[in-house]
Formats: sequence, structure tokens, C-alpha cells
Amino acid sequence: MAPALAAAPAEEAAHRFALPLTCAERPGIVHAVTSFLLQHGFNIDEHQQFDDPVRRTLYLRTAFSGRSSKGAAALAD
Repeated sequence: MAPALAAAPAEEAAHRFALPLTCAERPGIVHAVTSFLLQHGFNIDEHQQFDDPVRRTLYLRTAFSGRSSKGAAALAD
């Protein structure tokens, strides 16, 4: 009789988020957002941005996902 195989642990469900951001335009904002997501184990699924030079405003929308409970906890802070 063959030994029974242990069931593989189920994968953690992916958490999905969308970050809409409107703020005064200045260097480094996109880098700060994407670096934070990378450092916390998230994957950027979609990223759109628009700079309004007349109003000097940045409009940003980043959709991202991750399986990391560490990453999800970082968003709660």
C-alpha cells in the first residue's frame, strides 16, 4: 500500500487594492509609491498618471495585488 500524501497548503488568496492619489506635483512621488509597494511584496497590476501643468497637480491611480499578509498589514498602518 502506498503512503498517503499530505495535502499541500492552500495558497493565500491574493489581496487586491487600488490607490487613487491627487496631490501637488513634485519630484519623487511616483518613486515613493512604487518603492513602498515593492518593499512590502506587492505587484503593480496597472498604473496610470496624469500631470496637470496648469494646476501643478499629479493624478495617479495604481492598482496592485499581493499574497503577503505582511504587505496587507503595512497598508493598515
